[in-house]
Amino acid sequence: MIIRILQTSDLHLGAGVLPLGHGFDLETVHRREAVAAAILEKIVDITLRENARLVLIPGDLWDQELVSHSLVRRV
Repeated sequence: MIIRILQTSDLHLGAGVLPLGHGFDLETVHRREAVAAAILEKIVDITLRENARLVLIPGDLWDQELVSHSLVRRV
């Protein structure tokens, strides 16, 4: 039996989204959240296309300890 595994790492989702010294304006925050959503969509697309049975994400999934609820729900 062949098991396909997809691995990605160090996504650092939420980078610069919460106000922990980054100082981004609201437009930039929304743009960065859209980029994170696109990255997650791409991972799902590749997983489905390649028929991967397992997705490994070693390294940092989140950029910081505080993450927006909407990003957590999306993941």
